[in-house]
Amino acid sequence: MADDLDRISWPISRLGEAIEALAHKSGLSPHQTEAAVPSEKLSQEDDEALGHWIQTTANVLDLEAEAVECTYADVERLVRSSAPALLRIPGEHGPRFLALLGGGRRVTVLGADLAVRRLKAETICAALRQEIEAPLIEEMDRLLEQAGVPERRRIRARAAILRERLSSYRLGGHWLLRLPPGASVWSQARQTHLPRQLVFLVMAHTAQYLLWILAWWTVGRGAFQGHLDQGWLLAWALLLLVMIPFRMLALWSQGLLAIGAGAILKQRLLYGALRLDPEEIRHKGAGQLLGQVMESEAVESLALSGGFLGLRSEER
Repeated sequence: MADDLDRISWPISRLGEAIEALAHKSGLSPHQTEAAVPSEKLSQEDDEALGHWIQTTANVLDLEAEAVECTYADVERLVRSSAPALLRIPGEHGPRFLALLGGGRRVTVLGADLAVRRLKAETICAALRQEIEAPLIEEMDRLLEQAGVPERRRIRARAAILRERLSSYRLGGHWLLRLPPGASVWSQARQTHLPRQLVFLVMAHTAQYLLWILAWWTVGRGAFQGHLDQGWLLAWALLLLVMIPFRMLALWSQGLLAIGAGAILKQRLLYGALRLDPEEIRHKGAGQLLGQVMESEAVESLALSGGFLGLRSEER
């Protein structure tokens, strides 16, 4: 496992290339520029210097690199839900980095040869925890052997003990790649997959109404003929039954679309508020500022209220 990750991961000498390649594969559309090459001393310096270099390189590509850390118990959540991200793992000749493209039970990783691979999330979690678990493994094995725990149960017992002892230990050295708050709305919408949710919503609504029309056409056909066969009645019931999953898909897509649009709007409002020049708003009174805040909250709530209105219309 360690050899596979060592072959897939990126050395610190190619860290700039890894950031640019990960951004391209993730659809973040970075600026075209020559990949930065870190100095040889960077691997010997502390996490703060490394984080500053990564953030500076990301800014050159018009991206944002956010340093994150997690507890021992939350490593699996980090691996499965943080993509696109750079995860630092220990290596024989210094730290190495995994470029995460996608999460889930099987994580998508961009290798140093630019090939996309799928790995089990447990494999990456074990590599991230290896450095802090190594000093305790021998002690745990000796303790379990003295307690008479069968060998087939020692792995699970050792994992439970380690999780209990190291649950509050924090692991750092990981960075999330994101678009900056001032990026275009279309780029932010693509990153949050809003166009895909919109396509699902339109397709689900279209299928739902077509099935609705077809269902009542079968009933109307029997009504105009003066009698309704049992077969046509069964077809009408089946069409109404098939409508249910399409309706659920439409409501689900509508909710995700509303939440995603609301999050983008809130982010851009906060970014704009932080960029305000104090000289431009100094002449405004408390009432004017409060009014602007209330107006921005009203605009933000429109995206979420659209989802509820859609739900009400579907119920009617």
